[in-house]
Amino acid sequence: MKTKLPKYSLFLITLMIFAFASPNVSFSQANPKPNAFKNEASLNQFCERIDQMQKRIINRVEIRNGKIEEKRKERLNRLENRGNERNSKLEENRLKWDENRKNHFDKLKEKAKTDEQKEAVNNFIKTIEEAIKKRREQIDNVILEFRKSMDSTIINRKIKIDAARTEYQNSVKTAFDKAKSDCANGVDPKTIRENLRSSLKTAREKLKTDIASIEKVKDETKTSIDKKREEMKKAVEEFKTTLEKAREELKKAFKEQ
Repeated sequence: MKTKLPKYSLFLITLMIFAFASPNVSFSQANPKPNAFKNEASLNQFCERIDQMQKRIINRVEIRNGKIEEKRKERLNRLENRGNERNSKLEENRLKWDENRKNHFDKLKEKAKTDEQKEAVNNFIKTIEEAIKKRREQIDNVILEFRKSMDSTIINRKIKIDAARTEYQNSVKTAFDKAKSDCANGVDPKTIRENLRSSLKTAREKLKTDIASIEKVKDETKTSIDKKREEMKKAVEEFKTTLEKAREELKKAFKEQ
C-alpha cells in the first residue's frame, strides 16, 4: 500500500530540489553586503554631524588665531625691547664721547699760547661741536624714520594677515552654509560631502597663498634697513670730512707760530 504525500509536501520538496540544483542562486546575492549598509548609514549621518564638524574647524581656527596673536605680541615686545636697548646704549656712548671730547679740548686749550692759537682752538672746537650736533640730528632722524617705516610695515602686515584670516573664516562659513542648505534640500550626502571637502581645500590653499604673498614684507624690511645704513654712512662721512678740514686749519695755525 502506497503512502500518499500531501500536496504541500510535494511543493516543498520540489522547491528544495530547485534551490540546490541552481548554482547561480546564493544568499549573498539575496542580502546586501554589510559594508553597503555601513556606507549608506555613514553618508546619511553626514548631514546629522555637519554642525559638529563645523564647530571642530572653528575651534581649530580660534586656537590657531590665538597662537598667532601670542607670537605677534612676543615679536612686538622683542622689537620694542631691542629699540630701547639701542637707545640706552647710544645715549651711554654719547655721554662717554662728550667726556672724552671735553678732555681733548681742554688739552688743546693748554697748548694754545698765542692769541692766534687760542682763536684757532676756539674755532676748531666750535666747528667740531656744530658738526657733532648736526651728525647726531641726522642719525636721530634716520633712526626715527626707520622705526616709523618698520612700524608702518608691521601694521600693514597685520592688516593684511587679519584680512586673509577673515576671508578664510568667511569661506569656511559659506561652505558649511551651502552644505547645510543642500542637506535640507535632500541633495545626495555623498555629493554634499565632496563639495564641502573641495570648498574647504580651496579656502585653505587661498589662505596659504595669501600668507606667502604677505610674507614678502621681508623684502620691504631689507629695503628699509639698507636705506638706514646708507643714510647713516652718509652722515658719518660728512662729519669726517668736516673734522679733517678743521684739523688741517688747526695744524696750520700751530705750525705758523
